[in-house]
Amino acid sequence: MSIAELGDALAYPFRSPAALVAMLTFYMLLQLAIATGLFGTWTAAVLIPALVRYLVLLAFARASGGDGKAPGIGYFSPAHGLWTIYPVLPVIALLIIYRAAAGQSALLAVSIAGLAAAVLPAMMAVLVATRSPVTSLNPRAWFDLVSRVGLSYLYAPLMLVGAVALLLMLRATPHWLQSLVELYLAFAFASVIGRLPGADTADDHAETPAAGVPGKQLDQSRLDDRRARVLNHAYGFVSRGNREGGLAHVYA
Repeated sequence: MSIAELGDALAYPFRSPAALVAMLTFYMLLQLAIATGLFGTWTAAVLIPALVRYLVLLAFARASGGDGKAPGIGYFSPAHGLWTIYPVLPVIALLIIYRAAAGQSALLAVSIAGLAAAVLPAMMAVLVATRSPVTSLNPRAWFDLVSRVGLSYLYAPLMLVGAVALLLMLRATPHWLQSLVELYLAFAFASVIGRLPGADTADDHAETPAAGVPGKQLDQSRLDDRRARVLNHAYGFVSRGNREGGLAHVYA
């Protein structure tokens, strides 16, 4: 990923009409939830998973070279793919660990934050590539993805660090501005994850045998499992209108 491609990924939330509409829609809904007090707490409990689902599917669409779509009622339904709201769990877990570490030592808290910044993009990219929460927790899958993406992977952790620094600088600004910037950064992060080179096929290489090397051939069950993953991933492209991306994934 070149600097120009990174800039394009960061500008995507404003460049894409669908993503811009989605960002403003979620912004207004979240502001409404904040303004309505106790009732807003229940509203936010529905909105946050829907937002996470949209961001994961946005990264998924960007990985296939497609575009995001305006949010529909399906994003608020648990049946719209439970894997898409899975990132809520590790993020909450990391926040709890960070807060506990911050109460013990500033150095420990910074170390936890640095580790999270390094690991979260890989976890997200593997989840987008495989649609498997279990695989997204596998350090081997992270290493495989990072080794194939190369130095371009650093853009994602550095973006997280920059996002935190920017939000700290905006602490004295109005809350509405902070919320809008936070939402933009979340959309931009999803766009960057989706555009990491090779992140769209991260899982396809995890079990690829070395050509002509005895003992390295896949057994039939693993081969069938791999074919199923490829077809499921391709179906995700086609079902969202990206037929070319789905076929290209199968051919690759």
